[in-house]
Amino acid sequence: MPGTENVRRPDYTGAKQPAPKVKQVDLNKAETINVLELASGVGLFAINFIKQFEEICKKNDKKYHSRLKYYFTDFSEKNLREAANNK
Repeated sequence: MPGTENVRRPDYTGAKQPAPKVKQVDLNKAETINVLELASGVGLFAINFIKQFEEICKKNDKKYHSRLKYYFTDFSEKNLREAANNK
């Protein structure tokens, strides 16, 4: 791309620190299952995720979906308005 010749890009090939560990949560004990989606756009991923999560829970006789709290974020107000119309 023109104008990017002098841009420094990070080099991760020699990283000395391991990747952060993900905390395991016992879903049987958790009260609320929180999901945060950043840059959500018009909500298609959120819609599909929630539908599939509910389907998987029902198929496996789990009630996790009833405790799901999904936080949907986007910078663009236009995207948020469009997302509100998607179901």
